Amino acid sequence: MELNSTCLECIPLHKCTQLKDDCAVLLNSQWPRSKTARLHSLLKSCDALPCSLLLVLPVQSTYDGESRVVGHSRICPVQGRPLACWLESGIRLLGFRVIISTRRRGQGLGRLMMSKTEDYAVRLGFEEVYLSTHDKQNFYEHLGYGYTAPVVSMGSNAHLIAGSQFKKLREELNRTNNRTDNGPKCVSSAVTSGKHHSTNTVEQLTECIDSSTASPGAPPPVAIRSAPPPPTPPPVANQSAHPSTGAHQSAPPPPTPPSRVNRQTFTEMYWMRKQLV
Repeated sequence: MELNSTCLECIPLHKCTQLKDDCAVLLNSQWPRSKTARLHSLLKSCDALPCSLLLVLPVQSTYDGESRVVGHSRICPVQGRPLACWLESGIRLLGFRVIISTRRRGQGLGRLMMSKTEDYAVRLGFEEVYLSTHDKQNFYEHLGYGYTAPVVSMGSNAHLIAGSQFKKLREELNRTNNRTDNGPKCVSSAVTSGKHHSTNTVEQLTECIDSSTASPGAPPPVAIRSAPPPPTPPPVANQSAHPSTGAHQSAPPPPTPPSRVNRQTFTEMYWMRKQLV
């Protein structure tokens, strides 16, 4: 069923809490999480941020028991930038990306969700929006986003650190980095096909906080590679002879360790920005 975009509404979750369960189902369909934890995060939505926005179908446009909630986005503050907001769109760990129902993809609803989210951010008084992504940079480029330096957003915990405290923390990190002559640098940049790429270890990421004050045109993407796990030692041969044959036997192999997350996962993160007004 094709949709007329004018019939869709973009509604803050805290003004239509009866749709919270449908929103949790939509998000968990892409990023599974316990329903209790999901609702706890969603119900933090407020005008003071973070603010979850829902793209909602009119009742008459649904079919076969379809949920009215077909899209979600989330706006958060940016530390140290009172006129900027953060659009959670690329941090998979948080499970709060911009998302469109699989049943409604390919109908231009992703662009519509972004447009309505940006309009809402302007109504809240924001002048610029930031986001990060590791695989949808082309989509955001077509929406007017450009590459920028990393910024810091603490999401729903932004209230835990005031702007003045954040500034002091950044200055202290600056002083610490300046004293470490041989310490790791924040960005090691290379240019590939017009895109800026950089590689960082986990320990180097703390230095990227200071880059939130860099110019909008600075090379943004941050690639993170975790340290690989130590190699498994080979089994030690058993030097004792078999009692009947006198032949030497190898010791049985060690038990297989439980499966764990691959620590060598490599991700390129692109930081992007758009001027709203």
